Amino acid sequence: MDTLEVQEVNAIQLEGDGSVVGRALVLHDDKKGKPGKALACGAPVVSTDCPSGPAEILEGGRLGPLVSVGDAAALADAIARALDAPGDPAARCTRARDFSVERVAPRYLEALLPAATLDTSAASRSATAG
Repeated sequence: MDTLEVQEVNAIQLEGDGSVVGRALVLHDDKKGKPGKALACGAPVVSTDCPSGPAEILEGGRLGPLVSVGDAAALADAIARALDAPGDPAARCTRARDFSVERVAPRYLEALLPAATLDTSAASRSATAG
């Protein structure tokens, strides 16, 4: 998305996959969306509903509006609504904790270590058999 028309919103920066608009984070990418840091600060988040995570992280739009990718008018409307009624920062902070290193790392290790152990055992058997 190269251009965006927004009424009554003064500052818009379109950089990378996140833009700062006043007191809200706007994720306007068509492939990824990572609102974790903004959520941790309790900041309002507006995101496109791209396939890689915003809907899950924002709980289907409960914690921040989700708009169709490429719909500049819906994005502008969602930004204005988020600035007018930013919602509950405590709920956003709580959700961000679900994605903290302390919570996510053990789940990754649990998922990856059994596979690594199996791969190591197979490699050891292969090395001793040869």
